[in-house]
Amino acid sequence: MSTYDLVQEDVADVFERWADRDAPYFETSRLLFEYLVMPAAEYLESPPESLLEQTSLAYTEWLLFEYPIDGLHTPIELYARMPSGMVSESRAGRIEQVARTQRFSQFALGEKNPREGTVRVRDVNTGDELELCCPDAATRHRWKRGLLGTRIALVNGSWVSVGGVKFYDRAPDADPSLRDRPTDIDCVTGSFYLDLLRETIGIDGAYFDSLNLVRLG
Repeated sequence: MSTYDLVQEDVADVFERWADRDAPYFETSRLLFEYLVMPAAEYLESPPESLLEQTSLAYTEWLLFEYPIDGLHTPIELYARMPSGMVSESRAGRIEQVARTQRFSQFALGEKNPREGTVRVRDVNTGDELELCCPDAATRHRWKRGLLGTRIALVNGSWVSVGGVKFYDRAPDADPSLRDRPTDIDCVTGSFYLDLLRETIGIDGAYFDSLNLVRLG
């Protein structure tokens, strides 16, 4: 099994361990997510199922990777700190790498290798150039030049997409990206991911009216 596939299973296991929707942190985190993102699915009278699914997926990714569930650490970080013996050594090692290196950003798409599921990208926020294993982006013919918003991590020497949320923008890389546009929540969240969610699935988002939701996989 490839590193990419292993990491997808690892992250799914992290979610299973913190998937108790009766736990206090679920209600607290959900209310905070709704306040910061203002998801349109919560405001529309009859939101489409695709928007409901996207909103749930976006919340789950934020909960796992960015929400300090115990006040200090995210579920991914807590999983990486679990005592030896509770998870396999190999899985614990991969999750530790994910927790330490993961970030969400926008990437300018370059040359693709559909067979290997990889694409050359450049992080428009840092300027880093890298080869990313992201089969969704590498195999979608319509995702050509433009910007890909996704969460990545460096695991066993390879950059892999680790989040379920992906945004594709056909705009040329030369066009201003979200990072150049001040928003009213920058000083509150400090999260590029939340800023992008608010602008896309938020009820007052600048790109909500032009958003096209597609099921990947």
